Amino acid sequence: MVAIVLNVSMRCQCNGCINEVIKSIQSFKGVEKTQRDSATNEIIVIGKRVDPVKLREYIALKTKNKVELISPLPKKPEKEKPKEKKVVKKQAPQVMSTVILKIDLHCADCINEIEKFMTTYGGIDRDSFRVDKDNNLVKVKRTMDVTELTTSLKQTLKRDVHIVRRRKAMSGNRKMVMR
Repeated sequence: MVAIVLNVSMRCQCNGCINEVIKSIQSFKGVEKTQRDSATNEIIVIGKRVDPVKLREYIALKTKNKVELISPLPKKPEKEKPKEKKVVKKQAPQVMSTVILKIDLHCADCINEIEKFMTTYGGIDRDSFRVDKDNNLVKVKRTMDVTELTTSLKQTLKRDVHIVRRRKAMSGNRKMVMR
């Protein structure tokens, strides 16, 4: 014999609603006896080979009330910890690059939102990007992962961000000048 204690949260405490819950419990396979404690809304279920978790789910489905399993608490299966494998990702050497992004800039708040994002994203300082509101362009010059930048911008701004042009800086004596 198994004794299961359930706490059923019922909005209505009338005899009809209580009897409906008790009837749904008694209709579950293996349940022999039910007792109700009206002060705490607890129902004690006694039966043979009754799975407490399945009983709780069954009652919650039938009565559409919140049912909490008080005892016996279900046993949590012990999970074997997988052996941690250290994966070393080879990062491509980051090169200074200039990216021009096309973003719909229709008001001053949009521009402020982009400027705020750029200054908080990965340490991009104010001198590393320019916003051209007339052409709806944002020019970023920095060592960065461009795809990560565009996906973050899309998620934050909730609008399309397109890469118009991507250039890598030349090594040597040539310097790129932002206009």
